[in-house]
Amino acid sequence: MTTFGRRSGGGRRRAQRSPGDLPALVTTVARSQPVVVMNVSATGARLRGTDLPDAGGDLLLKIDSTEAFGTVQWKRADLCGVAFEQPLREPQVQRLRAEANRAQLTRLTPEQRLAMQDWTAGLAR
Repeated sequence: MTTFGRRSGGGRRRAQRSPGDLPALVTTVARSQPVVVMNVSATGARLRGTDLPDAGGDLLLKIDSTEAFGTVQWKRADLCGVAFEQPLREPQVQRLRAEANRAQLTRLTPEQRLAMQDWTAGLAR
């Protein structure tokens, strides 16, 4: 999939992206690690994190209760673009957009929101 998020030749994205800085988890064959989803659409996402998989690497992205398999299309420093194997369903995209909007209103960092989620789930003290 070489046309990540773009229409062939048109330079316009097929799916609308939603900004958000949402905490997420990337799982590869080698490890799992926290990342920040900088924006997401039905067909892919832009991630920020340390030691991200290289272009061509497969991963599972988990954002809250939404999971998507994908392939890294590009990587630059601490950023990468992921194309999803199957597009997210519209209710999933709407839920992520709502979460992104709430995240922007609270002005908490993704790490603070993740800690808050852990606390409410009883995973933190």
